[in-house]
Amino acid sequence: PRHGGEWRTEWMENYDSGPFKEQVEWELYHQKQADLLLYYFAADTISPITLFELGLFHDRKPVVGVDPAYKRIGNLMITKDHFDLDIHVGWDRFVAALERGLDQIS
Repeated sequence: PRHGGEWRTEWMENYDSGPFKEQVEWELYHQKQADLLLYYFAADTISPITLFELGLFHDRKPVVGVDPAYKRIGNLMITKDHFDLDIHVGWDRFVAALERGLDQIS
């Protein structure tokens, strides 16, 4: 995988698009290699790819945060119960959990 770089909206989101495929492969590779995974679901997003990645890597017990106004918060809370995840509602709780996670890997 290449260096990642910046996402470009003009990339065609299909398997045959070289830059798009390289970017997605880069993201998945680095999530597999990371010591700590973080996912935050902001209020003004739906974040289908982040939901998908959380599903892929839920067994790594990522630090997950969600804004209380996130449109799919119900789905996250059901997923939390099903997979025994900690989901931190609100930015401050997410950051506190991130700090604890960083302390554990230091």
